Amino acid sequence: RWLWLFAGIILGLCGLLRPNTLFVLPFVIIWLVFREWGRLKIAARLFRFALLLGGILLIILPFSFRHYLITGNISLPFGNGGFNFYVGNHYGAPGTYTYLKGISNSPSGQIKSSVLQAKKITGEEVGLSQASTYWFGRGMRFVKKYPVEYLLLQGRKFLLFWNSQEIGQNIDYSFSRRFSSLL
Repeated sequence: RWLWLFAGIILGLCGLLRPNTLFVLPFVIIWLVFREWGRLKIAARLFRFALLLGGILLIILPFSFRHYLITGNISLPFGNGGFNFYVGNHYGAPGTYTYLKGISNSPSGQIKSSVLQAKKITGEEVGLSQASTYWFGRGMRFVKKYPVEYLLLQGRKFLLFWNSQEIGQNIDYSFSRRFSSLL
């Protein structure tokens, strides 16, 4: 049973490093509901889910609390999720990482410049959470205005996912392997 807590801790750590890994959670819930349907009672499945969720929260909540102390905003600690959504979902997005005008290509610089760009475009003082909301809204406007293009883009991403070549984002791992024995 306690492996579920450990799995939640690992998933929480992965979520801090790569927030989109938390999208696996609904599939884990479905799996828990249907796993060993007749053998496990509902209470046992709920307990395992509670352990998993508890492990995730054990990792994420301290970072969210720190974010609240710094910004005064209650939010998840990954403040650039809206920007990441926009990068992958805007008109002309190829389905892979896209360099955007006015946005730094370095991971840490990208967060800062996405906030500055949102501030410049809106003309308002924005923090990380507000900038993320702004970029997410821009991505959603694309989804609503061009639903066919959005669905085609998702199809392209699906095919790229099953590609045997690792597609780089702002770091090309195939190229970087030449310089790092770790990779």
